[in-house]
Amino acid sequence: ILIGTVFTLTSTAREIRLSRLQTDFVSHLSHELRTPLTSIQLFIETLQSGRLQDQERIDECLTLLAQESNRLSRRIERVLEWARMEAGRRVYDSERVEVQALVNQALQAFESQTMLKQTAVSIEVDIPEGTPDILGDREALVEALLNLVQNAVKYNSAPCRVNIRARHDGPRVGLSVEDNGPGIPPHEQKRIFEKFYRADNLLRRETEGSGLGLAIVRAVIHGHGGRVTLDSQLGRGSRFTLWLPSS
Repeated sequence: ILIGTVFTLTSTAREIRLSRLQTDFVSHLSHELRTPLTSIQLFIETLQSGRLQDQERIDECLTLLAQESNRLSRRIERVLEWARMEAGRRVYDSERVEVQALVNQALQAFESQTMLKQTAVSIEVDIPEGTPDILGDREALVEALLNLVQNAVKYNSAPCRVNIRARHDGPRVGLSVEDNGPGIPPHEQKRIFEKFYRADNLLRRETEGSGLGLAIVRAVIHGHGGRVTLDSQLGRGSRFTLWLPSS
């Protein structure tokens, strides 16, 4: 009876916590979708009103409209991607992937999202010569690395510095993304990869996020037979490392 009671209470507590996280997720997601949607509607109304006569202002408005549309699309795609993973419908096509090319593609995607233009950030890349290729799905790995780079910038401190490094350790290649941010408290480091979870601190309240980014990263890397490690100290930044099989 005692064991059954403990098991029931533990299961109930877990369900309550998951329900709370899901509720927070829906709240955050609603806010994230509403914000760009409101901006899009405002820009459209401005253009339709005919109040803008200067072509430069019109072009600026169209550029912002495109940026907000892309931001909305990325939010929706992230949720759909997680839904595919949860349903077990994500299929990986393995190929030999050069580490330098992988990093370059992730940084190009990062730049296309205008984050570099909006944030003063220094990104250093160190891929030693002779680093073996990785065996995996190129697009999925780019997505995982891009998630880490985005987080490194989003949760960083000024001046923002991000280091991307690779190292070879036996049959695996480690690809690290390191920032100089505030770090992650020890009691949250194990939970940071849980779906819907976001660290409960001031930085969390000041930044956008659905709590799916790191969960997707872990799912992608585990799907490749790899693992993700975290090394973080308060006030000294964080380093996430993707350990993947070499080809």
